[in-house]
Amino acid sequence: PQNQEQSEYIRYILDAGQKIDQYIDQLIHLSKTEEALNIDYRESAVKPLVESVLNDTEAYIGNKSVDIVLKEQNLEDKKALLDKQLLHRALMNIMTNAADHTPEGGRIDFEAVCTDDQLIFTITDSGKGFSQEGLQKAAELFYMEDKSRTSNGHYGMGLTFALRVVKLHQGDLSIKNGEAGGGQVQVTIPL
Repeated sequence: PQNQEQSEYIRYILDAGQKIDQYIDQLIHLSKTEEALNIDYRESAVKPLVESVLNDTEAYIGNKSVDIVLKEQNLEDKKALLDKQLLHRALMNIMTNAADHTPEGGRIDFEAVCTDDQLIFTITDSGKGFSQEGLQKAAELFYMEDKSRTSNGHYGMGLTFALRVVKLHQGDLSIKNGEAGGGQVQVTIPL
């Protein structure tokens, strides 16, 4: 019989397989044009979005010993006008990037806060952090940093995609190093 971990892997693989055609299509558009993405705004509950990102990140990490620490504030019953699918994918790009740069035994802090007029996601890893060049160029299309954060090929594309999605939501994406030295990406979306 399959154990829960195997089931999680299989679910993640099947889910990723279903999304891949659409994802590649969007990335091709993204590399050619600024107006790459069709956005489908719907009023969506924020908490289930956060939970699905958390679950998918845990499945992505698999048996690597990385803790994901979720901090939620004021999410209960909160709804926002979002393209849930695009925003989920944007947040997953940031989370998987954080996971790739977090060493064994490290942690990722995933903070989701709802204020009166903003939705704020802060993702902090415990890796080496961004270099100065990385901080300046991180969101440029297909930028790959090979100095302090080794790339496995999706880093530049992922952040660029996330930035475009956030901008489509009239939001902001900022990149810095956290107080403990790991990389930190913050997404702010107006409500």
